Amino acid sequence: MSDARPRPSRRWRSGFALLASFLVYLLPLPGPHAAPLLGAWLVGALAREPGASLALASLGVALGAQGATFGVAWWILGRRVRALVLLLYVPILAMTTWWLTLALIPRLTLIDRDDAPENLSWPSACVVPGASLMSVPTSSRSPAGRPWIRSGPDAASYGWLGADCASRGPLAPPPGTMHSLIFASGSGATLETTWDVPAQRQRWWLRASPEADARELATPAPGDGVPILSDDGAWLISVERPAPPPETPRLVLRRVEAATSKVTDLGGLGLGAYAPLEASIAGSDDGISGEVLLSRNEGELIAIDPDGRVTWGPMRPEGIAAGSRTMRRVASGWVAWDAYVEDRAYAVSWDLPSGKGRHVVPRGRGLSSVDVDPSGRWLALSTSTVYSLGGVHDDVVVLELPSGAEVFRDSMPPYARSDVAFVAPGVLAYTAWDGRTAEVRVVHAPTTASPR
Repeated sequence: MSDARPRPSRRWRSGFALLASFLVYLLPLPGPHAAPLLGAWLVGALAREPGASLALASLGVALGAQGATFGVAWWILGRRVRALVLLLYVPILAMTTWWLTLALIPRLTLIDRDDAPENLSWPSACVVPGASLMSVPTSSRSPAGRPWIRSGPDAASYGWLGADCASRGPLAPPPGTMHSLIFASGSGATLETTWDVPAQRQRWWLRASPEADARELATPAPGDGVPILSDDGAWLISVERPAPPPETPRLVLRRVEAATSKVTDLGGLGLGAYAPLEASIAGSDDGISGEVLLSRNEGELIAIDPDGRVTWGPMRPEGIAAGSRTMRRVASGWVAWDAYVEDRAYAVSWDLPSGKGRHVVPRGRGLSSVDVDPSGRWLALSTSTVYSLGGVHDDVVVLELPSGAEVFRDSMPPYARSDVAFVAPGVLAYTAWDGRTAEVRVVHAPTTASPR
């Protein structure tokens, strides 16, 4: 028997199909933290980056999905029995849209191919199995040859690594849980913290050397950044605020083994947030001398004497979105790298006595760690993927300065996020990871004699 019911007019079918096609913009896009609707996601992407290839390509996908939905809806309205096709069409539409907007298009538009071959031309000096380097803040004036490593069960054993892979330590952990190294001086003194579970508070500790026991310090007053030690480990330096902003911060220098202290108001440096990065301080009966390097508002370096007079800088690296821990003073120069960017590739820039330069890593990769060797001839960096899209490996790379030519590359599986540190002129230590276990490798430039 034929269907005797009248069919809807072509104008009615077209209007209803057009309205139905806009339902594609209500399609949720599943993500790790939220599931925004396709329409809201497109509006945000186009408002943020109206000319970006990712936003434009995703808009093309959305318009294609809308056109396909219009055609399917118009066809279904011709026969009611055809509505069963929606049971197949809707999941296909959702899966295809998700794959295109969340996987294929981002991979094609956000990630550059990196076909640079592995180059292990720097010979191996030694290896520390079952260990990894640690990024412990320290002074740029600290002598090379003393990066920190962690090893043992739960990677909770800390040691001070030498160029021959021999380590001092391990550190005897102070009472408490969540033992952390906050700062390390060039002399081997460390500032550490633990968590007191019964009291529910953080405890602060000072250790004079890797072999010494830690002794407890008074809890630092609230302020900007975290306290640090002077190069010789004899002074505790902090930036404190007697009251919240706009109250100006003050630089506080305290001698660890004596009552000597000095407080300097930082109001003369201008409004902002200040954090101590390194300090070389000397005290005598005639007063306190030396220099303290501060970060100002995260992306700027400035050095002052204990009286607050500017001795170096201020320096803000042009074209680099640096943070307080992604800038480093090196002799009379500096090196800085992007802490976080979205609209361009990550880069590292330098201005050293040997010359200026800039190195851009392929898009889709961030900078996990950067270090410059004591002679200023080499710069090491490690990269890791910034997107969970697959197909991007990690790399440890060494550049020759000032040209920026690549002279070493060790590739690893994704998410290795290796730390790098020069332990002597032309001698590099870094964490290598094969996807299951980690080890610290020490390699040296071909013209550098092995430290063994």
